[in-house]
Amino acid sequence: SATDSSGNTGTTNRTVIVEDTTAPVVTLNGSSTIELTTADTYTELGATANDHCDGSLSVTVGGDTVDTSAAGTYTVTYSATDSSGNTGTTSRTVTVEDNAIPCGGQQSFSGNRGTYTYDVNLGSSTGGTVVLNYDSFTIPDRFVVQHGGSVVIDTGYVGATSYNDDLADLGLGPITGPGQGTASFVKTDPSTTATVTVSAPLVGTAFTFTLNCPV
Repeated sequence: SATDSSGNTGTTNRTVIVEDTTAPVVTLNGSSTIELTTADTYTELGATANDHCDGSLSVTVGGDTVDTSAAGTYTVTYSATDSSGNTGTTSRTVTVEDNAIPCGGQQSFSGNRGTYTYDVNLGSSTGGTVVLNYDSFTIPDRFVVQHGGSVVIDTGYVGATSYNDDLADLGLGPITGPGQGTASFVKTDPSTTATVTVSAPLVGTAFTFTLNCPV
């Protein structure tokens, strides 16, 4: 304001607007890069946010959902918005590598009279079908496959039915089918080892079998 010698006063105003244009600072808890394998579990570490006007703010987690069953690179984002609408962001990169153990390939075995146990590497992948090809020729044998703590294949005694009485004399049998055939199971467990037990109790018997990789 200003007043002249006659006592007249003139005034004007100035409006001063103070704006907050500074985004909050978002700080990660833990590292900005995390490396995992498909056998691991991802734990979200989160982040914190601080604004020079509003102080501590809540943080919103977004971006990719980390799936440790699927190899790949995931970007997790973190954002916070202050009362003036300013948004601060940061991100974390999570890399998931495939640690699957490969199948040992088609594996064939043979034997004669006796009881035999074979450990076969099927790899750690799941979802495929495992096929057992077996041949007991004429004299019956039994093929049992265990995987993931369960019996997944049991052929019973397979061979010529003329040997039913011989099996019965040993308290075994009866014969369930021809000596040559296939059986299968779907691999739902990541355990790598399948155990095949062959029971070949009769004199003169012989057998072969192949356990194939999951497909």
